[in-house]
Amino acid sequence: MKTKTKVWTVCLTTTLLVMANIILVVLSEDEVERKSYISKWDTPFTADLENAIAEEGVFQPSSEEHVYFDKDLGSFKQFLVEEGEEVELGDPLFEYVIRDYWGTVTQLESQISGLEEEVEALEDYVDDVEDIEVPDTEEPDARAFADAEVNKDHAEAEAEKELALKEAQLEALEDQLDEIEEYGQVIEVSSLVNGTVKELDHTLEDPAVTIARSDQLILAGDIDEQNRVDIQEGMKARGTIEKLEQSWEGQVGAADEFPIEGSSELGDSSYPYVVEVNESIDGVLPGYHSTVYLTVEEVQDAITVYQNWIHLPIDGMEDFVSDQKLEDEVLEEESEEVQEDGPDDGEEVEQVEEEVVVEGPYAWVMNDLGLVEKRYLSLGMDEYNLQEVQEGLTLEEWVADEPNEEFYEGTSFLTSLEAERIHWTDVKSLDKGVMWEYAKMGLLMR
Repeated sequence: MKTKTKVWTVCLTTTLLVMANIILVVLSEDEVERKSYISKWDTPFTADLENAIAEEGVFQPSSEEHVYFDKDLGSFKQFLVEEGEEVELGDPLFEYVIRDYWGTVTQLESQISGLEEEVEALEDYVDDVEDIEVPDTEEPDARAFADAEVNKDHAEAEAEKELALKEAQLEALEDQLDEIEEYGQVIEVSSLVNGTVKELDHTLEDPAVTIARSDQLILAGDIDEQNRVDIQEGMKARGTIEKLEQSWEGQVGAADEFPIEGSSELGDSSYPYVVEVNESIDGVLPGYHSTVYLTVEEVQDAITVYQNWIHLPIDGMEDFVSDQKLEDEVLEEESEEVQEDGPDDGEEVEQVEEEVVVEGPYAWVMNDLGLVEKRYLSLGMDEYNLQEVQEGLTLEEWVADEPNEEFYEGTSFLTSLEAERIHWTDVKSLDKGVMWEYAKMGLLMR
């Protein structure tokens, strides 16, 4: 009897518990609403996003400076430098004995006068560039405003660099003229640029000295055909020189339309490109390597979220985009077929426009009523795990960072319990009916 009693007791207890839960759910269906429990949430933030192509480049002289010796001026004496030697502006290159003292003085004075005019014109140009005001624009034209600012800064930097070079050349010629007037017959010809002596012509055929300039270095590299289509002259570039632990900024100066000879035989074609650096870099020499980031697309102060905050109705963003394109193509083809067929025997063809609802990316947002809302978003560019939101979110809204299946449209927005913020005296004062409702809600959420 005892064994049968125990069996009946267990069965009866189990049945009563099951019935009690069923009754509780049925009776509470209209009293306790479904909730969405969210343990992690955050607000959007602003960020500068960039889509860039990473390449490698090598510093090279932007140009070569040729120094000539006019045999009509006198007789050559000797070179004062060697090939491969680094020279700075004003360093002596070679010397000669002048034949016509006054003719040489007149020639130098003419060169000095010409440089003075160039310096004066460059000074006026620098002032004009500095006075350029870039008008502020509305939000849609923020990128145009930023581009105008960059163009102004680049023009100002280039003008100041050219002005500094002309002033240095003017000073070198004035020193040469002073030397002639002081010492007479022997003249030293000085370098008008910074660089490396590339070649000396001992036959004294023009040019006598060739200098690869180091004060105006460029970055040269090559890019494969997959990325060549995205590269344009003038686009922003930046990079770092690991050897010097320095960074730089500039722009694409040229992107060749013809591939490097023989590159296509090894696979994808490679195209040469050149990057102009905005400012001179201390310590950099021709042959130094640098990383190069070519900015294809950028957006500043964009409303940004992490990509795992965004959900898709299908697997993957690429599938969503491709499905949209496929649907647009199908609709376009059907429209063209209708236009080609036309109405038969004068029958009127009634065109019925069906509204196609395409579900795109969305996020779970807490709205002003404290309810969970499935908010569809218009997305912009992405960078790593960041995503620009063009429409659908503001900086003040709370967005859930949880798996998609955790939430229900229009339900209350519940967060995790923070015990340190609870005053137990307040709990004791709760109405019993309210406590009973919370207890039932807890059972249902389980």
